[in-house]
Amino acid sequence: NGINKGIAIGRDEGIAIGRDEGIAIGRDEGIAIGRDEGVAIGRDEGIAIGAENALLSSIKSLMNSMHWTAEQAMIALAISPEKQIDYRKHLETQSTLN
Repeated sequence: NGINKGIAIGRDEGIAIGRDEGIAIGRDEGIAIGRDEGVAIGRDEGIAIGAENALLSSIKSLMNSMHWTAEQAMIALAISPEKQIDYRKHLETQSTLN
């Protein structure tokens, strides 16, 4: 009958509208969460890069002022042997650029 058809059509339309609204809200929430996570990751990476640059600067300063080798400077700064490898690579790259 006509009433049941109207109810069925209304229900289907309501479901479609609700689904579209839910997708839009989910997309907006996903974008916001992604943006927040991106900012946090960027901040953490920036801090790590800043710390690395500060150590490189300290190594170079000790090498220049104390006439130490890179290894002596890194030992004085208590840089682990594993990280010393990375810093040596950075120092070598920078010296070839200068």
